[in-house]
Amino acid sequence: MTRDDFRRRADLVREIPLEVVLTSWGAARDRHDKSQWRTPRGPLSVAGAKFFNWHLFISTAGVRSGAPWLCHLLARGYRIYCGFDTDEAGETASRQMMGRHPSIQRLRPPGHDWNDVLTATSK
Repeated sequence: MTRDDFRRRADLVREIPLEVVLTSWGAARDRHDKSQWRTPRGPLSVAGAKFFNWHLFISTAGVRSGAPWLCHLLARGYRIYCGFDTDEAGETASRQMMGRHPSIQRLRPPGHDWNDVLTATSK
């Protein structure tokens, strides 16, 4: 599959309303908070086309070992894995994050980064 083919497929998927996808996967909208959904895998927050799965993955949006929300998640008992890139910056950020928070574990991508892994499986 070429990059353009992949983009065309992604555009088709993006046209499907997120609510349709969620209900087809068994999710139910919270009756008190319309941005919250209950899924078989845990709660999900939806705001327009953006979503946040409270039980899966969170991005630090770059190499940041001291994300401000991290302490709050740890205090609530979330199991945290850092999946920074396998380059020097990613390894340094991982060591710093695990040094500050010993309960965090490293989840090293088998390629350079997790995006490489995800795109490699779609080829």
